[in-house]
Amino acid sequence: MTTSKRALAVCALVFAAAPIARAQTSTHFSLAAGASFPTSTFGDSYGTGYNLLGAIGFRPINMPIGFQLDGMYQQFDGSNGGPSNRVLSLTGNAVLGPSVGPYVIGGLGLYGTTPERGNSDNDVGFNVGVGYRFELTGFSAFLEARYHYIKESVTFVPLTFGVTF
Repeated sequence: MTTSKRALAVCALVFAAAPIARAQTSTHFSLAAGASFPTSTFGDSYGTGYNLLGAIGFRPINMPIGFQLDGMYQQFDGSNGGPSNRVLSLTGNAVLGPSVGPYVIGGLGLYGTTPERGNSDNDVGFNVGVGYRFELTGFSAFLEARYHYIKESVTFVPLTFGVTF
């Protein structure tokens, strides 16, 4: 067999296997927003804020666990007119549950906090939460609450509503 015939055979094999590989994993994109509630000592300095979320998720077909990469933006206003604080995060999460219905989510990530007055700080933190996903025509929606722990002085719970495509 000549080199060009071997290359053609390899290309045919790759293109034939691609639909099978795609059929084994479901990929989805999510956009969400909601309120963020500071907790513990973080709640003493900051009031309720808001959050924005963008995510990409992967779920093997017929498996109860999936994986999700989240980018989040949180903005908290200072209590009693004090300075505000924002938190940017990139987290990798495991999602356990069916594709429609209740689920548990949690993982680790990198969090950057930027007070209006003060120095920025980057830390590794974790999050854990619960949610409910419901199917709509052509897409799904979800409602979830997660506890984020960055360090003892920075903890919060965003309540998020979003859509998944």
